[in-house]
Amino acid sequence: MSNIGKTIKKIRAEKGLTQEQLAEQLHVTRQAVSNWEQEKTQPDVETLTTMAEVLEVPVEEQGLMMAMNTILRVNVP
Repeated sequence: MSNIGKTIKKIRAEKGLTQEQLAEQLHVTRQAVSNWEQEKTQPDVETLTTMAEVLEVPVEEQGLMMAMNTILRVNVP
């Protein structure tokens, strides 16, 4: 797995959002955000794109592009 969990947590904290607040904006559960941050699971590409918009960071920044590429490689049959 990539370091996407650390990246999500760092950016979320910088924006002053709780896991619950980010979850609400992404239409997922707080547990989903927690699982991403603990790197138990990864968000899908669509969620990563939405997350980049919500957190106001270009997908290319903060490792999100690397995470998207990792997820795409894993999910390609």
